[in-house]
Amino acid sequence: MFAHVRRATIGHVKIENTHPFIGTDANGRDWTLVHNGTFFESDVLLPCADIQEGETDSERLLLYILDRNEGITDEKERFELMDSIVSDLSAGNKLNILVFDGENLYVHKNEAGTMYQK
Repeated sequence: MFAHVRRATIGHVKIENTHPFIGTDANGRDWTLVHNGTFFESDVLLPCADIQEGETDSERLLLYILDRNEGITDEKERFELMDSIVSDLSAGNKLNILVFDGENLYVHKNEAGTMYQK
């Protein structure tokens, strides 16, 4: 079970902006994401704004993860990709996340080298 208390800093208080965000990647894998923090610099997430239902940077992050996971089926590759995404997006941003890919839980706090998989 994921629980998340949200203080709306990006997007209005409404159901479409409520965590957790859930989506399915091109491989049919279901993902769940909760995020605390704010993306101040995140040009790579901007294309996801056109397809998201709500207004949050967190939902854009999940959509970006889903897009980047296309064709990746190996557990090790998924972890490496998640670590890469978090490393790339952490600079200048506040990124604390819990992500579940239906099989593995990924945890990252806003500090270099803190991506964990269980």
